[in-house]
Amino acid sequence: MTRRKVVFYNALGNYKWIISPEFNGDKAELERRKSADSCDRNWSDFMEAMDGVDDLLGFLNVVSWMWKSYHSCFPGGNDFPGPKLSFAHNDREMYDATHLMDEVWEVRCGQHGASLMQMDD
Repeated sequence: MTRRKVVFYNALGNYKWIISPEFNGDKAELERRKSADSCDRNWSDFMEAMDGVDDLLGFLNVVSWMWKSYHSCFPGGNDFPGPKLSFAHNDREMYDATHLMDEVWEVRCGQHGASLMQMDD
């Protein structure tokens, strides 16, 4: 199953990157695995929603929508108020927050859409 995060990059803010929670799989992957967990959408749907995003508010709205699209089979697993974001001030913190992911997608302030980041060790 694909492990992913989406990050918002803004070199002018207090934080260089704002990082989404981890998203594990998507609708197709969870169905293929016959998982008890579920997701309402495929990853391409999420990235299509990011196409119109070029600012922090748009990023936060889409990440929240993505978060609500996942459903846990565990009692209380969907009771969280919203996604837990993390922050990175520099390249080292960004690496620490994302290096275990299979994919990291980046949205840049002032540029529409998300692009797959090249993650080099």
